[in-house]
Amino acid sequence: LSQPLYPASILHPEAPRPRRHPRIAVDVPALSWAERRAQSVPVKGRLTVLGAGGARLDTDETYSEDGVLSLSFTLPPPANGITCRAIVLVAILVGLANVAFAPLASRLAHFAPASRGALAALFLLGSPVVLLSFWNASLSALLNVQGRFAVPAALAAVRSAAVLAAIAALGDALGVYAIMLGYALGELLLLAALMLAAGPTRPPVRWEPRLLPDSALFLKAGSFGLINAAILSSNPLVDRAMASWIGVGSVTLLQYSATPFFILFGTVAVGFETAISSRWSRAYHSDRGAGGFPREVRRVARLALAASLPMALLAYLLRGEIVLLLFRWGRFPASAVAEMSAMTGLYALALVPAMLAIVFSQFFLVRKRPDVLTAVAGLNVALNASLNWLCIGAFGLRGVALSTVVTSSLCAAALFLLFRRFAAEGR
Repeated sequence: LSQPLYPASILHPEAPRPRRHPRIAVDVPALSWAERRAQSVPVKGRLTVLGAGGARLDTDETYSEDGVLSLSFTLPPPANGITCRAIVLVAILVGLANVAFAPLASRLAHFAPASRGALAALFLLGSPVVLLSFWNASLSALLNVQGRFAVPAALAAVRSAAVLAAIAALGDALGVYAIMLGYALGELLLLAALMLAAGPTRPPVRWEPRLLPDSALFLKAGSFGLINAAILSSNPLVDRAMASWIGVGSVTLLQYSATPFFILFGTVAVGFETAISSRWSRAYHSDRGAGGFPREVRRVARLALAASLPMALLAYLLRGEIVLLLFRWGRFPASAVAEMSAMTGLYALALVPAMLAIVFSQFFLVRKRPDVLTAVAGLNVALNASLNWLCIGAFGLRGVALSTVVTSSLCAAALFLLFRRFAAEGR
C-alpha cells in the first residue's frame, strides 16, 4: 500500500510537526495467528497502523521514493498471550500458597479444628478460579479495546446464571464445596465464550515451558494492578475473620448484610468504570492533549456523586425492606434480622465514596500512575483492619460495616487530594 508523501514531518523527524496532521490507517484483514505472523504488510512512515481487532502498531523507519511513502513491518504477537505450561505452573503456585495460608486463616478466624481441612480444600479449589478470573479479565479488556463493550457484559451475566445453576444442581450432593465448584465452572464457561468472541485476535495458547516474551512484558506492566487486586481482595477476608471473634453465626450475618451492597455496587460501578476508562484513554492520548482532562474528571466526579447519593440514601431508608425481601425465607430470629438491616444500611452509605474512588482511580490509571493506587490500597487495608478492631469493641458486629464506610470515605478523600495535587502540578 502507498500514500502520497505529506506532511514533510513524517519523512523528516527534524521538521516541525503540525498541530493536526493527516493520519493514515491501514485495515489488515482478520487472519489466523499463523497467517498474521507470517504476513508482512507493506506500508511506510512513522505512522500508527490499525490492524485487525483494533491492534495499534508503529513503524520503525521512514524513507521515500518518487514522492511516495512506503514501509514494511511484521505484526507482533498479542500482548496477553500466555503458554499452557505457564498457566499450569501459576495454578500450582497459587494452590500451594492458598493451602499454606489456610491454617493461618483458620486460626485467625477461630475456626474449629474439624473445619480446617474443609477450609484448606476450599482454598485449593479457589486457585483455578483466581487464575481463570485473571485470564477472563485479560480477554474482556481485549474486547473492550476493540469497542465491543456489550460482549463481556452479556457474557458475564451468562456466567453468573451458570454459577447459580451449578450451585443449585450440586448443592445437595456436595454441600459447601458446590459453591466453589460452581464458580470454577462459571469462569471456565466464560473463558470459552470469550475465546470464541475474540476470534482471530485471541491470544495464542501453546504448550511451552516459558512465557512468551510479550507476556512477560504484559505481566510486568500489570504487576501494580495485580498487587492492588491482591491487597484489596484481602479486605473481605479480614472482615470475616475479625467478625468470627464475636461469636457463632457472626460471619453469616455479615456476609448476608454485605450482599445487597455488592450487588448494587457491582451493577452500577462496572459499567461506569468501563465507560469512563475507555473515554478518558482516548481523550487523554488524542491530538488534543491533556489540557482539559482534570476538568473532565471533576465533571464526572460530580455526576457520580449526583447519581450515587440518592441511590445510597434510598437503600439506607429501605434497608429493612431490602433484608426482608432477600432473606424472608431464611430461618433468622428477629434479632438477627434487625442486625442485618442495620449493617445493610451502613454498607449502602459506602456506595458514594466507593463511586468517587472509582473516578479518581481511573484518573491515575489513565495517567499511568498505578503506584499511587498501590499506596492507597495499602492504606485501605491498614485502615480497615485498625478500624475493625476499634469499632467491634464499641459497636459489635455493626462495627465491621461502620469500618467499611469510614475506610471508603477516607480513601476516597485521599484519592481526591492526590488528584488535586497531580492536576495542579500538571503531572
